[in-house]
Amino acid sequence: MTVKTRRIEQVPTKEVILESIAQNNADRNDDLIDLIKLLDSIEGPYSLLLDAAWGDGKTFFVKSLVEVLRALNKNNNRDPETLSALKGVTDKLNDVKTPYLPFYFNAWENDFAEDPISALFANLAVTFNETGLTKEHPARKCIASIIDASLSVANLPPVASELTKMIAGESLIAAYEKHLQLRERIDELAEKSKLEIADKLVIIIDELDRCRPDFAVRLLEQTKALFQNENIIVIISADSLQLAHAIGGLYGPGFDSQHFVERFFDQRLTLPPVDVYKVATGKPLQDTMHNYDLMTQELLNTRNLTIRDY
Repeated sequence: MTVKTRRIEQVPTKEVILESIAQNNADRNDDLIDLIKLLDSIEGPYSLLLDAAWGDGKTFFVKSLVEVLRALNKNNNRDPETLSALKGVTDKLNDVKTPYLPFYFNAWENDFAEDPISALFANLAVTFNETGLTKEHPARKCIASIIDASLSVANLPPVASELTKMIAGESLIAAYEKHLQLRERIDELAEKSKLEIADKLVIIIDELDRCRPDFAVRLLEQTKALFQNENIIVIISADSLQLAHAIGGLYGPGFDSQHFVERFFDQRLTLPPVDVYKVATGKPLQDTMHNYDLMTQELLNTRNLTIRDY
């Protein structure tokens, strides 16, 4: 007999995320609230490591964070359906007055690039385009100049260059010779983003622990060196143990990779585990004496299951 299997893990689309937050399926709404309150207390520049093991739902959590931050920002185009789904969370964040502009970057999907920061800004341009910013907006012009500078020294697909032309209305310019000049452009972006959009940029870098070790190290070094503006907060979502192992493989045995990773962050936050049964089924495990429930409970207690195991 042939048994067909399929992937049960939910793709974190906006619709799935909104439903999950509305129902609090992962029991992480309080964690979202606590993190956003922490962000609101931070004076940048600041970097956070959101640490959790593979399969514990880091991507789902940070994408949920993006949706909540967007909903809290009254300068965004917010549809009533989104606001309704997130009401249980946003109502508890009424004291958060800072408008945030969140940006999500999947590092693993972009580690084909020679220069990580170029890939990051190409994705940032796409995100700004999707938010409906006009070509005349000052922040958009800043991004165009940053991308021009970074793409000119990177090996990115032609679509990235076309994207730059679309935003800037001109061909790529020569690369800036010094990182200082690029950093000045980033500072300008952070300042001009405050006009009509947000007071702070929250840059979320996900899946770094799955990247090529050399790409991961370069991205860590570049973000640490470049994002030094007081209006920028960087969140790295990764399994710190796996990230340290990858870096250790790059530098060889005896290298203190764990300490090396920690020096890139101002604070490490451990994402608590979720109720994987509730995430998979949409309801908590019933506390009964039914044989099925008892068998399920015993299985959960004897195996270290993650969301991906369902």
